Amino acid sequence: MKLNQILAQWTRPAALLAAIAMTHTLANAQTVSDIVKKGKVTIGVVSGAPPFGTTDAEGKPAGYDVDVANLVAKYMAVPVEIVPLTSPSRIPALESGKVDFLVATLAPTPERLDRLVELQRHLLELGAEQVRPGGRLVYAVCSLLSREGAGQIDRFLEHRSSWIRDETPISAGRLDGGGRLLTPGHDRTDGFFVARMRRPC
Repeated sequence: MKLNQILAQWTRPAALLAAIAMTHTLANAQTVSDIVKKGKVTIGVVSGAPPFGTTDAEGKPAGYDVDVANLVAKYMAVPVEIVPLTSPSRIPALESGKVDFLVATLAPTPERLDRLVELQRHLLELGAEQVRPGGRLVYAVCSLLSREGAGQIDRFLEHRSSWIRDETPISAGRLDGGGRLLTPGHDRTDGFFVARMRRPC
């Protein structure tokens, strides 16, 4: 199943958590509504890292990350500005507000993982605030680590006990806590975790 098919299937009835991923700081975090009111979403991608980020024959940003960024903007229903970045400029661009968020790979370090887990928790809370009663929240992360996957969902539901774990609508992957874990060996995909939760009416 292609990425756009998975996103379409999961996000039509749900708050699009990816749309607020990697806000520039926790203290000054934007919501989806903030970005929509602005009338445009600015997304940073790393160029020079094919197939994720490259340039086409006309010198425009292209690649997997650009496709994802365009898809996110489509679901937000706002125009998108793609900002090509180098690897060292990713985090500074995010923290300075030059971009609203990133669609880019990041090499793991213990310190970066701690910050990322904290950010993911914050994003789940922001996403939950956007969900109407009876609506659904989708959480997806490109990681095999429980801290970023099932552990995040467990913690979220501990603090929001009225929310309900929703059955995942894809058959790929294996059950892992409150979601499904897809792995290269089992599913021939990148490793990622995905879960869907429903807010009570």
